[in-house]
Amino acid sequence: MHDLRERYQRVPYEDFVSPLTDPGLSGTIARLYGIPAVSADGCRILELGCGAGLNLSAIAARHPSSHCIGMDLVPERISEGRQRAARAGLTNIELLQADLADFNWPGERFDRIIVWGLFSWVPDALKARIFEIVAACLAPGGVACICFLTYPGCKLNEGLRDLMTLQSGDGLPQERLATARAALTTLAEAGAMGARHHSSIQAWRQQAQELLGKSDALLFHDELGSDYDPCYLLQFVDWAAEHGLAHLADADTPGGAEHLLPPDMAARVAAWSDDPLARDQFADYLTHRTLRTALLVRAEDAVTAAFTPAAVRELSLGSLLQPLADAAGFHHPRGEDIAVADADVATLLRAASAGQGLRRPMGEWLAAADDAWPRVGATLFGLFARKLVSLSQTTDTAQPPKRPALHAFNRLLLAERAMLVSGHHQPMPLPAAEVAFLRRLDGSLLRDELLACAEAQRLGGERSQQLLDVLWRQGSLLTG
Repeated sequence: MHDLRERYQRVPYEDFVSPLTDPGLSGTIARLYGIPAVSADGCRILELGCGAGLNLSAIAARHPSSHCIGMDLVPERISEGRQRAARAGLTNIELLQADLADFNWPGERFDRIIVWGLFSWVPDALKARIFEIVAACLAPGGVACICFLTYPGCKLNEGLRDLMTLQSGDGLPQERLATARAALTTLAEAGAMGARHHSSIQAWRQQAQELLGKSDALLFHDELGSDYDPCYLLQFVDWAAEHGLAHLADADTPGGAEHLLPPDMAARVAAWSDDPLARDQFADYLTHRTLRTALLVRAEDAVTAAFTPAAVRELSLGSLLQPLADAAGFHHPRGEDIAVADADVATLLRAASAGQGLRRPMGEWLAAADDAWPRVGATLFGLFARKLVSLSQTTDTAQPPKRPALHAFNRLLLAERAMLVSGHHQPMPLPAAEVAFLRRLDGSLLRDELLACAEAQRLGGERSQQLLDVLWRQGSLLTG
């Protein structure tokens, strides 16, 4: 592990927020599959390879009744994260410097375990150790979220990795990065000239352009590291099973990748196999998928796990779908129109449209008979899988706060990074004018006073109101 630690000390990894690690999302998906996952409010969370803890700190700030523990190999990153957490006044997070090979947690088990940006970039022995730690530390009803590089999409990336490492050799990090970027740039530019003659060149060119868009830290560690080890979904699932862990779903495609395919293509994939995992593996060829975010549970919990559509009744719903003139038609802001055949679901979505994304208990949007919920839930799950509605274990406050305030962690992010993290665990980079206005959200001013302040006037009254409404509807404002 000494070489790995030195590598990350020489080029610190870029800290960022990973929306798919949201403990509310993993808990919601688990509930929909019959796993009694506890709410993200008040649970115990472990993140392995947490870096400086930005992702985990955002979770801790949003769920103050939860207890979060992060582990990382590099002491400098842990020190940085501790200082940030202290400045934000976070008392529910602990960051520990530890070697994964020696990490043994003596305390209570965890309701959520997060492993992001680690699994595919360490040797096989450490991959096995990750599975061992997850199996030992995951509580009954708990969910582990592990991202990993996946084939067949990464076959193309491996070719580009070969090109970059062939050119860059074993020099200093900045020399290797410069040489790798030069190789990618040449490929992208030459590919533009040759794409009209050879269509396959376009795929290489597009992938080179995507890698050129990465920061130096991400390109160095993700693409030029000594370990770069994608695997097929089915291989990952089998390896997890050897350690007593079962694959429940993917955080990004909880209903299977086929939900995101065009209907005719999805039908062909569905006919491929009766096994959902085999269909997902096949769909990865059609989507050129390079990264998966697996949700794992204990094997004994998976024995009785099954898709339970009626479970949506116990969740909250948020929807940006807006009704069309046709009573069954709805429009999503990203430009997609859908038709809903189920009358109860159409009624529910029309009611929820007034919330403009606000997540409220399902019963507030629809009063339906007990026997209607399996049918309603099946349709809602399909919309959730297509990212057309939001389902959650937690609920947003029904009324905007009289004195809008961001929690201290988000105010710190505004000052340090000109960004904040929404209540849905989405990073939100912001222009300078909006940052200046949002810094005033400390709870000292009433809403009307905020809209009259100088920063709001410079930004524009309409945009200031929109920002306050968006932050409230995304659960980003303190409720006090």
